[in-house]
Amino acid sequence: MSQYPEIELNYRNMEPPFCWKDIFGNSAPVEIEVGFGKCGFLIHLAAQFPTINFLGIEKSRKYYQKGLKKVQHANLRNVKLLWGEAAHILQRYIKDASVAMLYVNFPDPWPKKKHAKRRLLNADFAAIAARKLVFDGCIEIATDIEAYAHEAMNVFDTCAEYEKLYYRTNGHAEPLRLSRTEYEEDFLRQGKTLHYAKYQKRCGNV
Repeated sequence: MSQYPEIELNYRNMEPPFCWKDIFGNSAPVEIEVGFGKCGFLIHLAAQFPTINFLGIEKSRKYYQKGLKKVQHANLRNVKLLWGEAAHILQRYIKDASVAMLYVNFPDPWPKKKHAKRRLLNADFAAIAARKLVFDGCIEIATDIEAYAHEAMNVFDTCAEYEKLYYRTNGHAEPLRLSRTEYEEDFLRQGKTLHYAKYQKRCGNV
């Protein structure tokens, strides 16, 4: 029995695809953060927008458990958390054209060439995300690694399903960020240059 039945989404006991109305109890738009880490971004965003439903996916068991406690402490009714691999969850359990927004904040860059295939922001992920987004839905990407930012943008720029809305570094993008991660706050205090990109799913692409 889960200690957090109102927050924890035990998808292994569910038949795909997810029915958002059954999960959240309403038909509000759904936004997903892939890799919620310390959960600050997701909690702050959910508190700002109580009429939007938020799903956080995290592969680290440690951060997932901490996230459950933090969401419970924040007393948020519009957040569900899920422990698993994002690409698999999106592919198998998320209904096509059912997600209003995807957030990918500071994913592991796997800097060594031999680990490049482990990077999340690749062509396969871009294609999966495009299928899951609603028409005009968006994916927002943030990273502190310039090379990874440009590698990811090259992937999304060459994907016909997307239109780039912007690419900016933190000096220009700050007004556009409605929430920040804990890592983001640390990076900004250190004076690091951060990279932000946002893509919108083109109308007519399923």
